[in-house]
Amino acid sequence: MISTVYASKETMKRRYLWEFFQEASNRDIPFIVKGDFNCILAQEDKKGGRRFKNNQGSLDMLKFMNENDYHEVEFVGPRYTWCYNKSGGERILERLDRCILNSLAINKIQITLVRHLARVALDHCPIVLKMFELVCKGRSGIKFEDAWLSFKTAEYIVSSRWKRPFLGDDMEVLNKKCKRTLKDLFYWSKARLKNFSLEKDKLKAEILVLQEEESRLRWLNEDKLCLLKAKVKELKVVLNYLNTWWRQRAKAKWIKNSDANTKFFHSFANFRRNVNWISQVKDPNG
Repeated sequence: MISTVYASKETMKRRYLWEFFQEASNRDIPFIVKGDFNCILAQEDKKGGRRFKNNQGSLDMLKFMNENDYHEVEFVGPRYTWCYNKSGGERILERLDRCILNSLAINKIQITLVRHLARVALDHCPIVLKMFELVCKGRSGIKFEDAWLSFKTAEYIVSSRWKRPFLGDDMEVLNKKCKRTLKDLFYWSKARLKNFSLEKDKLKAEILVLQEEESRLRWLNEDKLCLLKAKVKELKVVLNYLNTWWRQRAKAKWIKNSDANTKFFHSFANFRRNVNWISQVKDPNG
């Protein structure tokens, strides 16, 4: 009789919980419910013990998911998230911990994947929802660009960023200033390179129009001739910047100057160091 009353109370608590979620889910917002539901939904979610049989807790959970458009997503790791840590036939494994999402949440999240972590200190596996994919472009750091030396803007960026106050000791302040300055130079250069690529095509088209006009009329007036010379000079500046940028990308200059970051030069440096290393000293008697 006592166990029956206890089960009835647990059923009512679950029902109140699902009613609360039902009210919250009526709003058109992404919704995620994750945790220990203390019930299983199918036979494959259980190993050991008595055979699975639908109870009121499982039926209430399935009803909630069906009526409110909630779904489970793919998971990786151990299938069973809870263990009744006994030996032999008394050992029971069940999947009690879940993560369910409504359709709005699934559509908003880039990567929907649940990871079941190792069960160590507790009898439950921690579960983690992977929500966004981190895109790694393979750039571990920002390197100084030779082309930056050709522009007054780069000098102004370095000067202005270096004057900004930073908190920390001398080494921390120096590190923060270098990182911030390189980052600002990188994004300025990236935008400038895009502008230069567009400007190169534009200048070529304008020069071609003037030269075609010169060929057609045999000569240009003074203003147009000065404009043509200015356009050609401007194009040379743009091409020089782009050539410097691509030459550094090709690493031809770095290799010529013995780049210390390459595996090739590291091997030579390590070989010389190993040869010069004194491992033991012999006396006249050997």
